[in-house]
Amino acid sequence: MTDASIADDPVAGAAGEPAAAAGRPLEPAFPAWGLLWRSVVSTLGIMSVVAAPWAGVWFYRWFAGNLALPGGRPLRLDAEAGASGLLFAAMGLSSWLEDGLGDLVDRTPALVISVLVEAALWAWLIRWLIPRLAADDGATRFGFRGSFAGLVAWTILFYAGVVSLIG
Repeated sequence: MTDASIADDPVAGAAGEPAAAAGRPLEPAFPAWGLLWRSVVSTLGIMSVVAAPWAGVWFYRWFAGNLALPGGRPLRLDAEAGASGLLFAAMGLSSWLEDGLGDLVDRTPALVISVLVEAALWAWLIRWLIPRLAADDGATRFGFRGSFAGLVAWTILFYAGVVSLIG
């Protein structure tokens, strides 16, 4: 199909991409050691709380740069550390909260509170991340239309699944 026929095609996806390509998965290209050391550095940066906004944006910008749309068009993350400061600082503070919470209350309530906080933070991260992804050429943008409560519920189910499988 040529570019002219894609633009005239009524079933073409956003930005003239064929509808068949819209259902294909993203193409990751993560070097194992690169992912490992960046994960460690960003985790330490986020746990420090002060460097959290820069560490979080740095990691997710690299992560997005190593994803490509079907057909090889690379992705990018359009985000600045200042705009995401509250999210990543909350993630860093939650790691400290989990450690301190176990000392204050019994183990089961601490675990429940911790899972609820983590679920809310993961939902917040997804709602922050997806709209800021774009194709490198700027032609394709992403959006998330799910509810915050739905994301929290799926995250809680994920944690329950991990606990029930691993024990």
